[in-house]
Amino acid sequence: MEKLKIATEKDLREAAAIERRRMREEERKKRIFDPKRRTIGVDCDALNNQLAEKHQLLAQQEEFQRRFVAENTRCAAVQQQLEEEERCQQRRLGESINDFRRRFQRREDTREWDLNDPFSKWKTPPARLSDTDPRLSVSGGQCFLGEDLTMAQRQKMQKQQQREWLEHQISERRRREEDQRKADLALQKAIEARDRMAMDLERNERTSKRHCLQQDAKINQKLARERTEELLKKRQQENEDNLAEMCNFVTSDLLTENPDAANSAFGPGRKIPYMYRGMSTEEINHIRESQSQQIAEKKERERGEKVWEDQWDGLEKKFARMSTIEERAMNRRIRAHSTKVQEENKDLAVEQKIQLEHLNGVVYRNSPTNDYFTQFNTTSR
Repeated sequence: MEKLKIATEKDLREAAAIERRRMREEERKKRIFDPKRRTIGVDCDALNNQLAEKHQLLAQQEEFQRRFVAENTRCAAVQQQLEEEERCQQRRLGESINDFRRRFQRREDTREWDLNDPFSKWKTPPARLSDTDPRLSVSGGQCFLGEDLTMAQRQKMQKQQQREWLEHQISERRRREEDQRKADLALQKAIEARDRMAMDLERNERTSKRHCLQQDAKINQKLARERTEELLKKRQQENEDNLAEMCNFVTSDLLTENPDAANSAFGPGRKIPYMYRGMSTEEINHIRESQSQQIAEKKERERGEKVWEDQWDGLEKKFARMSTIEERAMNRRIRAHSTKVQEENKDLAVEQKIQLEHLNGVVYRNSPTNDYFTQFNTTSR
């Protein structure tokens, strides 16, 4: 694990000293570069405020230092704990690896153990164990056809080996069956627990649903009764309103066609639209006379408007001719003025060029650069 970079107490003191010097330099610049303070004097209230701010800043720095030390201590403890956990984990991993190697990766179980065995010479069989020794050659004169001196011992060893293999397979099978039985039993218990939990949840859900349905049924019955009563009241009121409306409508001026009922209260000549039943003969004749008079007035007005429009068209044509003549004269004056301004600008450009050459070549031969102005007011010393 990468080590945490922790600042030492010496580094903190040096950083605090540098920060204090920088702050004093900034305050000195403000005092020296302020013309008002330099000419008028020092503000005692401002200095007291600065002193109070300085004390407050020192208190904040001490609090920050205290918190930093506490956080540093906590981080160191956490780091030490993590390192200890990592060491324990590595130790457990190494132990498990060594145990695995000790149990399943022994040197005796390797294929090359017969070559690397230090006691191989001691375990080497003699030159001739029996007549069935495969190391005996045909020309050795030690093995002849028809001889089998160690058959009984060989068969006994084979049977013993088969018995051991069979017992080992039986024990392995029994162990697997036992593990499988335990796993099935645990799975069955987990399934039963899950089923019991599901049945309890379903039972609780049915109970709560039944309770909710009962409450809903009660509320719906109450609402149905209230709605039935409201409908009966509304229907009764509607019947009463219909009877009153029928009586009022039969006895109203609309069906009786009373001509006086059409007169409006807003004026003598105004009528109520829904009570009006048509005009009388005198009103129709009066309207026709008014229409004939309006037609005659309209014709007279149209003749006057036509005469006025003819006069206005003539005046517009006259103004158009005069504006065209004036516009042409104005264009000629503008062109003449533009030509004159261009000539004057050329003369001024020549004069300005001569003046600039004189200033750059004679007057301002040693003009200061930006570096000359940036060297002032950079420090208070």
